[in-house]
Amino acid sequence: MNGSERSVRWDVVKWLTIVSLAVGIVAGLWKLYDEYLKPDPPGVRVQYVVDVSAGMDGKIGSIEKLAAVKDEIVSAVSGTPDVAYSLRIAGPGCSKAYTAPRVDFGEDNADEFEQALAPVRAGGTSDFARGVRYAVNDLVEQQEKEGAESVSLYFLLGGQ
Repeated sequence: MNGSERSVRWDVVKWLTIVSLAVGIVAGLWKLYDEYLKPDPPGVRVQYVVDVSAGMDGKIGSIEKLAAVKDEIVSAVSGTPDVAYSLRIAGPGCSKAYTAPRVDFGEDNADEFEQALAPVRAGGTSDFARGVRYAVNDLVEQQEKEGAESVSLYFLLGGQ
């Protein structure tokens, strides 16, 4: 074996050692973060179910029903820390397939609520019963997650 082959082999060993150390350090730091520094998930999870059928069309006094609901929800979500909020829209119309929440559970997500609610218009038939069933499934899943101490559903319905 000449000096050049030994040098190449030595370089490979050095690089493998360096890469192994780097991977070990990253894995160790990740474990430390996960165990000691990562913030705890919120213990409270809340899902809003909003009926956007024709029953939500119209006014309460001088304020549009749906606009009042949108303002109230966004205000509540933006003013409460340490709570994971989610949004589910019920209707318009009936759907046979499961639909995911418009906004998934998360903290400080008032902006996502505003974006999800902005294009929503009242009209059509209600799909509220199916929306409630899916919401219950969402909350059962949340209860099974680590750190869930409390789950709540809020229903917002419009009527004639």
